Amino acid sequence: MKVKELSVRANVPIPTIKYYLREGLLPRGESLGETKAEYDEGHLARLRLIRTLVETGEVPIARIRRLLDAIDDETLATEDLLAAAMDAAAPDLRAAAREDDSGDRTGAEALLGHENWKSTSDGQGQLARALAGLRRLGLPADPDKLGPYLDAAKAIAGQQRPLLPVPEERAEFALRAVLGSVLYGRLLTTLVRLAMENATSGPGVTRTP
Repeated sequence: MKVKELSVRANVPIPTIKYYLREGLLPRGESLGETKAEYDEGHLARLRLIRTLVETGEVPIARIRRLLDAIDDETLATEDLLAAAMDAAAPDLRAAAREDDSGDRTGAEALLGHENWKSTSDGQGQLARALAGLRRLGLPADPDKLGPYLDAAKAIAGQQRPLLPVPEERAEFALRAVLGSVLYGRLLTTLVRLAMENATSGPGVTRTP
């Protein structure tokens, strides 16, 4: 198919397709001359994957590039592919960190050790920055104070992991991992917000005039 048909079928504007081609996110089509190329179903599937990551997952282009590289690397183990997907889905806590602050690395290591967890992704770095932010505000950030959060995380992971397709479907596996993390993360944030609102307005709560 030509780029016009690819654009129509994927519902992606031609300038956006050309941008993805320039960025190396979408492989070049088979050349038919200086200005024309032929694209196939593989290009269509990759384009739809990119758009879903951008529009639904709100994943930045740089992270999408790294995730696509992980998907294309057939030698990469399933856990490493999952780690790449989690990195793509993770909120960027660097913006909230101080320029010279790499986070509470000691606290992150202690929390991971408390649960006997390992991190093959940037999870430890994200955790360190989150803990550092809590400590700066004087909020509890020690493992013995975070029990409810750890229990909730384990329960949610136990629910989400079985929803992933078989690892052999690498693109679909990565996409579901990213979107599951993003969308369930939004759901959890909303539920916590609702719980907080109701905890401050329920029976026995006295409002300050």
